[in-house]
Amino acid sequence: GENMLGVNAIAAPVFDSSGMPKFVVSTLGTASAFDAGKTEPCGRAIARTGDRITAAIGGRRPIGR
Repeated sequence: GENMLGVNAIAAPVFDSSGMPKFVVSTLGTASAFDAGKTEPCGRAIARTGDRITAAIGGRRPIGR
């Protein structure tokens, strides 16, 4: 990955039908607006979104993960 000073990001995978990563859903924000207190709730929301997209495209999480 790349580093950008002052920018924070959270991402989650979207899996295909064989359980392989197909896409990534992410969010970016300035470090001042996207502080540590927002990391956990945003991370949960991004993970749920990745899971919903995975389901919508007929994907599945890898077994054992």
